[in-house]
Amino acid sequence: MSNVFSLLLAREARLLFRRPAELANPLVFFAIVIALFALAVGTFPFMVVSIATALQNVEVTLEEAAAALGANGWHTFTRVLLPMTSSGILAGSLLCFGWNLGVYIVPLLLGAQGDTRVLAVTMYIRGVINNDYGMAAAQGIILMVLATVVTYISLRFSRGALAS
Repeated sequence: MSNVFSLLLAREARLLFRRPAELANPLVFFAIVIALFALAVGTFPFMVVSIATALQNVEVTLEEAAAALGANGWHTFTRVLLPMTSSGILAGSLLCFGWNLGVYIVPLLLGAQGDTRVLAVTMYIRGVINNDYGMAAAQGIILMVLATVVTYISLRFSRGALAS
């Protein structure tokens, strides 16, 4: 999910919301899907570790108590496990989002060159290729502010989720 948010930061991500007939090149949509899949596969272990750690902090007796009170598996999951692990899920999502916020090589290699740009690739094109250092610096500041906000939210709202 966080991979989608990181790709939506790019101005070319508006292609996701067009009908396929409006796309000039149908391969552009598949390039976006492939880049999102690669980003999801790359950050999947971070999410798994964060959720697994949060699940280890949940008392097994809570699940047993829910089963003893007649809750089925779905109710146990939604009423016991999900609220108890929400901080771990949030921490994992923010970790994946923060990781993919400054990703450079995956969209560059797997995406269509002009159509799947994330902020880091756009900064590179502005600064190195177009010699527009001012705009590249402004985008770098935006990237730094976004990373700071994500780090703050992650540390503020996931307190104790990753504690052993």
